[in-house]
Amino acid sequence: MREWKWYVYIIECLDGTYYTGCTWCIFNRMEQHISGLSSKYTSRHGFKKLVYYEEQNILFAPKVND
Repeated sequence: MREWKWYVYIIECLDGTYYTGCTWCIFNRMEQHISGLSSKYTSRHGFKKLVYYEEQNILFAPKVND
Protein backbone atom coordinates (compact mmCIF):
# COMPACT_ATOMS: atom_id res chain seq x y z
CA MET A 1 0.00 0.00 0.00
CA ARG A 2 1.33 3.43 -0.96
CA GLU A 3 1.96 5.90 1.83
CA TRP A 4 0.96 9.44 0.88
CA LYS A 5 3.15 12.40 1.69
CA TRP A 6 1.43 15.69 2.42
CA TYR A 7 2.90 19.18 2.44
CA VAL A 8 1.77 22.09 4.59
CA TYR A 9 2.90 25.40 3.11
CA ILE A 10 2.80 29.17 3.52
CA ILE A 11 2.83 31.60 0.59
CA GLU A 12 3.57 35.31 0.79
CA CYS A 13 1.25 37.23 -1.53
CA LEU A 14 2.10 40.35 -3.53
CA ASP A 15 0.12 42.55 -1.15
CA GLY A 16 2.05 41.29 1.90
CA THR A 17 -0.64 38.92 3.18
CA TYR A 18 -0.06 35.19 3.71
CA TYR A 19 -1.89 32.11 2.50
CA THR A 20 -1.59 28.65 4.07
CA GLY A 21 -2.48 25.41 2.40
CA CYS A 22 -1.81 21.71 2.14
CA THR A 23 -1.25 19.47 -0.88
CA TRP A 24 0.15 16.10 -1.85
CA CYS A 25 2.21 17.56 -4.72
CA ILE A 26 3.97 20.78 -3.71
CA PHE A 27 5.51 21.49 -7.13
CA ASN A 28 2.22 21.22 -9.05
CA ARG A 29 0.41 23.28 -6.44
CA MET A 30 2.97 26.10 -6.61
CA GLU A 31 2.61 26.17 -10.41
CA GLN A 32 -1.15 26.54 -9.92
CA HIS A 33 -0.67 29.40 -7.47
CA ILE A 34 1.85 31.15 -9.73
CA SER A 35 -0.44 30.87 -12.77
CA GLY A 36 -3.47 32.16 -10.83
CA LEU A 37 -5.42 28.94 -11.44
CA SER A 38 -5.47 27.86 -7.86
CA SER A 39 -7.27 29.31 -4.86
CA LYS A 40 -9.50 32.36 -5.11
CA TYR A 41 -7.37 34.01 -2.43
CA THR A 42 -4.04 33.79 -4.26
CA SER A 43 -5.73 34.63 -7.54
CA ARG A 44 -6.86 37.95 -6.01
CA HIS A 45 -3.79 38.71 -3.89
CA GLY A 46 -1.07 37.41 -6.24
CA PHE A 47 1.80 35.01 -5.63
CA LYS A 48 5.10 36.47 -4.42
CA LYS A 49 6.99 33.50 -3.00
CA LEU A 50 6.80 30.26 -1.09
CA VAL A 51 8.09 31.11 2.38
CA TYR A 52 7.73 27.77 4.16
CA TYR A 53 6.77 24.15 3.66
CA GLU A 54 7.13 20.89 5.51
CA GLU A 55 6.39 17.29 4.64
CA GLN A 56 3.92 15.29 6.72
CA ASN A 57 3.01 11.60 6.70
CA ILE A 58 -0.51 12.25 7.98
CA LEU A 59 -2.84 14.95 6.70
CA PHE A 60 -4.03 17.35 9.43
CA ALA A 61 -1.32 16.30 11.87
CA PRO A 62 1.38 18.91 11.31
CA LYS A 63 3.75 19.62 14.14
CA VAL A 64 3.56 23.00 15.79
CA ASN A 65 6.72 25.07 15.42
CA ASP A 66 7.56 28.00 17.66
